[in-house]
Amino acid sequence: MFEHTQPRARGPHSIHHAAIGDRLRGDGCERARLLWLMILSHTPWRAARRPTWASNVTLSHESGLDERRVRLGLQRLREAGMLATAQGERPGARRRVGRILAPAISAPVKVLIPGRGAMTNLWITCRESRPRPAALVTAMVGAYALAAHALDEHPEKWSPVPGPAADLRRFVGASKGSTWGKRVNDLCDLGLLERRSGLWVAPPREWMQGWRALR
Repeated sequence: MFEHTQPRARGPHSIHHAAIGDRLRGDGCERARLLWLMILSHTPWRAARRPTWASNVTLSHESGLDERRVRLGLQRLREAGMLATAQGERPGARRRVGRILAPAISAPVKVLIPGRGAMTNLWITCRESRPRPAALVTAMVGAYALAAHALDEHPEKWSPVPGPAADLRRFVGASKGSTWGKRVNDLCDLGLLERRSGLWVAPPREWMQGWRALR
């Protein structure tokens, strides 16, 4: 089951239907959480349970993970019951038949994620704080997705992450406690998030500024 909080105003296409909650736990699951967001961004949001056929190469380029980690992440999602894979028809694709990915979501969702250039900058900036920054990257992509969902477009300026910080934590599947608090603090120190009245996310054009300031 997904963990849910009572929304302020969440319609049938609410992004919170896709919250990871506590379904992914244990070592090595951070890449699976990041891949979940990437897969959702490819899933048609106007109808539930419609598959996507994003390739491992595409997911690798978009997430910043190498293809081996993409394969392992997909395996974790399948084991958690969050993703089904099969051979099937792919209407409109160059190859009519091939692998399709069907995420287990209870309602359609529209997920916007940073572009490939922004993701590259995000990994560079987060590595300034941690040598293994996947958890920071996932948290930031989740914050971006929630802010973009509220705007219904990609953020081009500092934008609020709607709802309490606990909503973001549940959305990206992080555990409650000091580790999550440190993750948010690190992103704030890097200039990627700010605490105002709630959390605010920096636009992608500013994602390298904190890293440059630290050099």
